Amino acid sequence: MASKNVKEALAQDISQWLAEGWISPEVYETLAARYQVAPFAIARILSYIGITGGIFSLLGVLGLVATMIKSPLVGLVLLMGLAAVAVRQGLRLVRDPLDRYPNTARMLLTIGMLMFGGGLFLLADMLQLHERSALIMVGLLWFPATFALSYVSGNAFLLALAVLLTYHWVGSFTGMWGRAVYTFSIEDPRMMALAAMLGTAVGLWQARQPGIHSQPFARVYQSLGLLYFNMSLLILPWSVEVHDSADFHLQTAYVILGGLAAIGQIVLGARLQSSLFTGFGLTFAGIHLFTRYYEHFWNSLDKGLFFLIGGIVLFGIGTLLEKNLKRIAGGSHAD
Repeated sequence: MASKNVKEALAQDISQWLAEGWISPEVYETLAARYQVAPFAIARILSYIGITGGIFSLLGVLGLVATMIKSPLVGLVLLMGLAAVAVRQGLRLVRDPLDRYPNTARMLLTIGMLMFGGGLFLLADMLQLHERSALIMVGLLWFPATFALSYVSGNAFLLALAVLLTYHWVGSFTGMWGRAVYTFSIEDPRMMALAAMLGTAVGLWQARQPGIHSQPFARVYQSLGLLYFNMSLLILPWSVEVHDSADFHLQTAYVILGGLAAIGQIVLGARLQSSLFTGFGLTFAGIHLFTRYYEHFWNSLDKGLFFLIGGIVLFGIGTLLEKNLKRIAGGSHAD
């Protein structure tokens, strides 16, 4: 019988292999059952806390140095030089045959690319470019380099950062009002929805490619793509200012489109055996239903009756969806 220390070591190794894409979830489940491995999440949480702390600490030091120097040119040279050193050292650790410092490698590569992006913004400021021109220049230089580096290093975290910032570059932004009150806004929901659909399609293509990092990368593309796609469709009806019947019909069409898209994700998730698609579809189907229910009945019903009726309706819909999901899944297995 293996000791507790041996089991903990096995749990850490197997969890790391799964996270890095070296083994599939099926192999992980087999190994976990054979060696009686319990989930090992604390060590990974602590390691990523350390990574986040390292990133913010270094950026804080750079900000302090730049403030003290008060020279854009010196700041640019400092940022670019440190970015090159961080990326070079990160790639060296990635190529370590024993893979002894995977988290440190990820941290260095991420810090390096953040400093590279900061240097590009500083360069745009020195050139006195207009805000839109500066964003275009930074995007055209930063995104290709970051995507390429994430694939070269097999860094799913860096890829997630690049995909997320790509969507923001396309036209999304977030803001904060007051204390702990957040607002999510998209400048052009239609453009964002199309970009997110493309990102999700890239994720489906990535999942079919060979290589140990294909599955983690595919999850990055699909999860962020589905999030921005569904949020765009949720916001789309509110982007229409109703002045006449044509605007009202357009708003109604956007509402129906969002609902159909959520149902389509549920069906596609069942056909592909993808819990990711099914989960997003179910979540946003519920959000769409509650949003429409709130818009029509919040002011006309007693609040207790409002929540009672809404809860009963959602429970009934959830039961029907669960039954249909099992039927659809069974049909896909038969195919």
